Amino acid sequence: MDATSFSGRIKAGLILCLATVAVSFVVLANPVCRWYFEDGRILWFWPLPLNSSMHGWLLAGLLVLALTSVIVCRQTRPFPGPRTRGLRVITPLMWMVVPAMAMLVAPGLHPALLSNLVFFVPVMSVAWVMVRFWSLDAGAVRPRMVVRTGLLAAVGLTLLYAGVALYVGIRYGEHSGDEGHYLIQARSLYEDQDLDLRNNVTFPTEWNDQQIGAHRSRIHIAQTSRSGRWYSWHPYGLGLPLALIWPAGLPGRALFMGLIGSLGCVLMFRLSCLADAGRMASGVATAGIAGSVVWLVYATRILPEVPGALLVMGLLWAGEIQKTRPWLSMLLAVACAALLPPVQTRFLPLSAIGALYYGWCAWRDVPHNRRHGIRLVLGAVAVTVAWILYVWNQYRLFDGGTGYPIRSLFMSYPAGAWAVWVDRRGVLMVLPVAAWMLVANVRSLREGGRVRDLATVALLMTGSVLLSTCTNPWYQGGTTLAGRFLAVVMPAMVPATAWQLTRCDGRGRAWFLFLAGISIAQAVGFLAWLPLIGRNPVVPTVDFSCVVSCLHGLFHPYARFVDAGGSDAGRWLASGLGVLMMLTAWIGMASRSLLAWRVSLAATLLMAVAAHAVNGKHDPLFTDARRVSWELERIPVGRVYAWAPLSAEPTPLDQFSFDMPPDVDQEALRCRFTTADLGERSRQGLLSIPRMETNDWSGRPLTWVTLTAPRKFVPGLRWIRIRGAVTNAAVCRFAIRQGRHTLLEGSWPVEQGQVLADCVVFCSPGRGDLYILGTIEGDRSRFNLLELGWSRISRRLLRAFNLGLPPGCRRQEGIEPFGGP
Repeated sequence: MDATSFSGRIKAGLILCLATVAVSFVVLANPVCRWYFEDGRILWFWPLPLNSSMHGWLLAGLLVLALTSVIVCRQTRPFPGPRTRGLRVITPLMWMVVPAMAMLVAPGLHPALLSNLVFFVPVMSVAWVMVRFWSLDAGAVRPRMVVRTGLLAAVGLTLLYAGVALYVGIRYGEHSGDEGHYLIQARSLYEDQDLDLRNNVTFPTEWNDQQIGAHRSRIHIAQTSRSGRWYSWHPYGLGLPLALIWPAGLPGRALFMGLIGSLGCVLMFRLSCLADAGRMASGVATAGIAGSVVWLVYATRILPEVPGALLVMGLLWAGEIQKTRPWLSMLLAVACAALLPPVQTRFLPLSAIGALYYGWCAWRDVPHNRRHGIRLVLGAVAVTVAWILYVWNQYRLFDGGTGYPIRSLFMSYPAGAWAVWVDRRGVLMVLPVAAWMLVANVRSLREGGRVRDLATVALLMTGSVLLSTCTNPWYQGGTTLAGRFLAVVMPAMVPATAWQLTRCDGRGRAWFLFLAGISIAQAVGFLAWLPLIGRNPVVPTVDFSCVVSCLHGLFHPYARFVDAGGSDAGRWLASGLGVLMMLTAWIGMASRSLLAWRVSLAATLLMAVAAHAVNGKHDPLFTDARRVSWELERIPVGRVYAWAPLSAEPTPLDQFSFDMPPDVDQEALRCRFTTADLGERSRQGLLSIPRMETNDWSGRPLTWVTLTAPRKFVPGLRWIRIRGAVTNAAVCRFAIRQGRHTLLEGSWPVEQGQVLADCVVFCSPGRGDLYILGTIEGDRSRFNLLELGWSRISRRLLRAFNLGLPPGCRRQEGIEPFGGP
């Protein structure tokens, strides 16, 4: 080995070492949480034991790392020898030093600068790594390795989607958005073997027929249901397979949706390979959809979008394989075309376009003889009969053949066909790579062979969805993740996208990978902050900006078209941004001019900044004290550092955090009890104490009510607040117990019909769950719980931010005074 080669390897190894340090620091030293006080103070938490004096040294160290990386990168081009050439791929990870430095100086940075550096620089770095990896010679990749990798990816995606669906279903339930309407149909089919939901819906006993009838639209019962039946306006196609696996419960449904999502990804890859796109490009294009937050969310929820996308891809794949498997392809095409309308009525145009594409593929690929003619005729008859039966069944269920007010919705808001792309809840907000994919499919119309045909059918399907579903004010898709309606056709754009990726240079690939990485980063963030965001994200980046302090200033450049708060200037800027994103993609694919691509990229960035300045109105950070409480439960409260001057007078702690953490069932706030004898233990949620057994631990004639489910807490100091509305009560008593140990008990006065109890207790390790109990004394007294919450506290936290406990706060015996306002 000569000295030059050895020196090159040493430099390459240094780059790898520096990249590892930078990435580790970004992951481990994420600045935590930041909350603002009205007086200008900022509360910071750090996951590492940092203090103010260490920040200067860390910043200097990162500056040295950054300068060293720049010098080494300049001296190691080109890398000596083919064995060390691959190390050049990882050098873009040096840019991870930038967000690490930004986090250290976060208090002095504008929130927009901090947030976008932290979010977009890692995405850019990984995209750059992928572009350089792509430039390596991949000719040594063996087909058997591709098959093994594909199988592993399919199994991994199935487990990922099924695992997320199972976790979310167990922790948050399955009834988010429209899921409950599909699940209740499946339950009715399983238990009653019909679609009439009247006996599957329960109402309060005191409701009359008029109240029940007025409630029908809220639970999506079609007003056009025939014969007095209650049929959902949501189609029944998804409920049929769910009814078959209903005994398997939530695990069975999670695995079912995971398999559907994984099979859809397999067909995306296979169709891309059939379009001569190459394995690398096919895999990257498929990953852009499979890893996106759109596919992740809809592949884990009981909604028709991903099943519909699977049927669309199955229909296209059937058309492409009929030359080698004619009869199998015909059966597959008939099944997919027949199932699409029952899965969702708006998929009927997709079924027709897919069936026509199958016929076109037969004309293009198979011999024009009698045997194939008979096969096509049989397939056409079968699909036609399936459509007729579907329409007949719709008229049997509904007056007019549909539960939707189609005539009043169609073309009622034509601008929705464009707004669905650039709206704040549009496709580009959650899947910005859709701009690249749309341009790729338009450019593929100029090509020949299968890629042109696949691009044509993908654009026709996209146009049919825009025309039939998005030309009304409901183009956003309801209270669910943005981009819902177009999620079913985006996979059809993958083959032409992969084909264009094969033929464009590094600039076009870099733009694709960067845009795809944004949606993948949203998916990662959704999984990481799921307890804060909840299972039903509408716009993940907006959710991130409200619950993650270092992402509070994220770009939100898209406009509100039908929602309140939009402006004409914002709509024009958002539209301009969408056009520039597509123009940059076109130049990256078509032009060899580096200057043109750079100008277009700079114009896109400037337009994004201008659009964000108009449209990017953020919700206040951590205004919901429940989120503050949730964070305090999970971070070491002893590592608290002040980055702003303290106020002269102590601030009561209840201005900082006093509400119920978001992972607590809100039904707990409905806790109500009375000393009146109701004749039964509970009447409409109101507990009757005389009908309950005496349960005092000291043998006193007291009956305690559990205000919320027992909780497992991290050991340490805990501030608890209880507030309730009280009538006719002479005494209101509360007790805090951990296992069989009473931490605090006492009576609180009732003032102006309310009682407020603040107390501080210490949760000890190994003593069991914490119980919060209450009772009242008096003739026909009543207690309604209005507020219940808790937060971890520490003396250092109170001292560092000059916080004080609320007036009248009681302490567990043995806890020394904290001081206060």
